[in-house]
Amino acid sequence: MKAVVANPNAPGSLEIGEIAEPVADSNEAVIAVTAFSLNRGELRRAEAAPAGTQIGWDLVEKAESPADSLFYRDILAARYLSDNAETNHFYLSQNGSESDSLVFGVIYPVAYPDVVEPAAESQLLLRYVNNLGAATGKNNQVVYVAFPLESMAEAERMVVFRYLMDYLHASD
Repeated sequence: MKAVVANPNAPGSLEIGEIAEPVADSNEAVIAVTAFSLNRGELRRAEAAPAGTQIGWDLVEKAESPADSLFYRDILAARYLSDNAETNHFYLSQNGSESDSLVFGVIYPVAYPDVVEPAAESQLLLRYVNNLGAATGKNNQVVYVAFPLESMAEAERMVVFRYLMDYLHASD
């Protein structure tokens, strides 16, 4: 399948390349992706990333057309507020306490996690410990997370994946 991957010899250190089709383990799911966004942090890391690293991008700050921002709002169901949540701790629910928080930026540092709020009939799914929005969901069909999940330790990342999958399957 095609993906945006790091290549130190390509302009901007990025190219569209072929990667292996994902294969799910018994406790995982493979989902069809029809659209994605890349974030600025991944682009900045691209020059130092190992060849083949997959990369992503922001649709709001670097929007090339109004359609990009509309996609962010109407399809991803989020409103972008800022690029610095000033924390890497978050809750899975609206009522979390500091001791319940999870952390990202463990596998690699995340300097500027985005802050979002729900848009287009969506709801807040994850909240930073400072009460700012970390992820939105729309109609149990779309989830948008404003920080890189791959930067989390695997055990905590699996907790978040289960939580988000439960949200996506709630309408079944």
